[in-house]
Amino acid sequence: MYSFSNCKAHPGDPLQHHLESVAQAGGLLWRDTASLSAKAAVFCGLLHDVGKANRWFQARIQQGVTKKDKHSYHSKLSAIIAWHVSSGLRCEDTAEKNRFRLSTLVAILKHHGHLDRPWAQVLEDIKWEMDDPGSQKLLREQFESLDIEGISLWLAGALKTHQISIDLPEISFDALITSLKRARPLRMKKSFSTLENSLDFLHIYGSLLQADKIHSAYDKVELSRLSLSSNLVDNYCKHKKFNSSSTELKCLRNVIYQELEKNLVPNHREKFFTVTAPTGSGKTLACLNAALKLRSLMEKENGYPPRIIYCLPFTSIIDQNYQVYANVLGASEMKITSNLLLKHHHLSDMQYSSSDPEFAPDGSELLVETWQSEIVVTTFYQLLYTIFTNRNGELKRFAQLQDSIVMMDEVQAIPRKYWDPIRRVFMTLGKEMGTRFLLLTATKPLLFTEDMSRELIPNHQIYFNKLSRIKLVNRTHPSLNLPEFFDKISAEMTSNPDASRMVVVNQLRAVRELFEMAKIRFPHKHIFCLSSNITPLDRRRKICNIRKHLDDKLPCLILTTQLIEAGVDLSVDIVDRDIAPLDSIIQAAGRCNRHGENSAGTVNVWSLVNDKGTPYYKNVYDPLLINVTKEVLKDCQTVEEGRFHELAQTYFSRMCNRSEPTNVDKLLIEGEFEKLRDPREGFVLIDEMGAVQPYFVIQNDED
Repeated sequence: MYSFSNCKAHPGDPLQHHLESVAQAGGLLWRDTASLSAKAAVFCGLLHDVGKANRWFQARIQQGVTKKDKHSYHSKLSAIIAWHVSSGLRCEDTAEKNRFRLSTLVAILKHHGHLDRPWAQVLEDIKWEMDDPGSQKLLREQFESLDIEGISLWLAGALKTHQISIDLPEISFDALITSLKRARPLRMKKSFSTLENSLDFLHIYGSLLQADKIHSAYDKVELSRLSLSSNLVDNYCKHKKFNSSSTELKCLRNVIYQELEKNLVPNHREKFFTVTAPTGSGKTLACLNAALKLRSLMEKENGYPPRIIYCLPFTSIIDQNYQVYANVLGASEMKITSNLLLKHHHLSDMQYSSSDPEFAPDGSELLVETWQSEIVVTTFYQLLYTIFTNRNGELKRFAQLQDSIVMMDEVQAIPRKYWDPIRRVFMTLGKEMGTRFLLLTATKPLLFTEDMSRELIPNHQIYFNKLSRIKLVNRTHPSLNLPEFFDKISAEMTSNPDASRMVVVNQLRAVRELFEMAKIRFPHKHIFCLSSNITPLDRRRKICNIRKHLDDKLPCLILTTQLIEAGVDLSVDIVDRDIAPLDSIIQAAGRCNRHGENSAGTVNVWSLVNDKGTPYYKNVYDPLLINVTKEVLKDCQTVEEGRFHELAQTYFSRMCNRSEPTNVDKLLIEGEFEKLRDPREGFVLIDEMGAVQPYFVIQNDED
């Protein structure tokens, strides 16, 4: 037996120190530290590794014993001890006490794995295991190797220090087994009856994961935070002469910039906001400015600064918008380190840089994945799978949503079927965790209802009506195959050789075929091909090259899939778009005469089919969305830009009335976390493409 005071959690890290540090760190991740849920997070920290005090685990740590032995496992022993100790919780509300006990049991048991069972089933499984003589014998041997007297003495003091009201019961093996036998899993499950209960559990679990992993890696309980001036964007805009232009569009950008701040600041205690403004109207900078102002106000009220989490639908535009943010910070001579500005998506570099020398690059992936930064630029995927998931690696950043400012740009990209569950989850996060949500869009989908959110550009229709940069031409009849379509645009390109043109189609195969046709028909023209099938490095290079050609007034032809739609800052004279959901068409239109540099641009909408007559949209978009789009455009031959917003509202209203939303948030309420990743009934933001083999393509010395 090892004396508890001499036990180690990791080489060189005393077990008591680790447990107390994780408890402290877990508590810091709650806004209401006196709440029972916050106490549960602290309690998890105190007991999550107490099973490591068994002699087999200590022999591995202190004597270098390398032979694996089931006796050295610690999570189950720790969880059962916590279950028994929590029976002494002083709480008159039975449901609250049950939630405390079951939350802490599951969190500790699964802190090295995933949430692979419903929480009541977890408790049932342990009860069954203890009916097995072999399992009970293993647990008894582990338990009897613990310094129970030392643990009890330490725990009594720790519970008092952290003000957790528990009358510490006698800790014996028979008492542990009795506690398990008395458990009523179904009764426990019924105590989790609301979304608030479930998200509270994820907060407890996420707090433990984050605190445990960071303390294990760095022996720190809290990472230092950085201050940000609320005037960073103001300073940048003055430097860039943002306000000096007299062009109509830049004047509009200035008005939106000021109006957004003016409407947000006096309403900063509200939780849900929408920002509806035309494409190219400067939402990225205007919203960052408003978020910095909001951050400053929240810091004054809460005593600590909220994180700004800026989310985009696609990785293809992350680099562009990240660079905008970096330019803003750089204009105030701030060194761009990861703890200031962080980029996170599945292809991002996991190297973490910090102004704090204690954070060595060895733990970079952990710090990136837990969003240890003041401003995080990430994807919808990373944000939403921080909630709708059962995976340890994603839930470890759940606690970072507390009091954060979440901006979702191009929010119309979220599938309609998830609007209702996401709305309910966001409402709960706003109420329970103080999270602020800003939804940015040019088309205003009905993700937030008008009665729950505040529109920060209330007169946005006026700004849409004033714009006349482009016109949309409905050319969907008749449907054309690719050669027929290419013949038509080739004739137009020949008659108007100085115009730059972008063709957006729904399938990669169509891009390739058009590219081969264009190379033969126009051997001397600047032709660019973009898709998600080229490496991110090549895609960035091509977009930069395209931008240079456009800036130099060199006419070019751009052939691309939908990746170009959401926020890529390119502006051409003519856009041709294969039919798609109306919001996607409007987003593609945002690449046409984007900055109002020409008198008027043209966006043609076509209906393209393959050589068998099958529409290219068929395997890409829900037919319902296409049918509604066709209905909305049915009587429209030509639509001026000023009517785009009106058309979008008609489209979203009809779509909502006909589509069947999912209730995937019910899986959270019922604790069916493992089903959240089930492609049949769970949350699937990006449809799986079958078997996929990733490759790392070495292109430069850094690679």
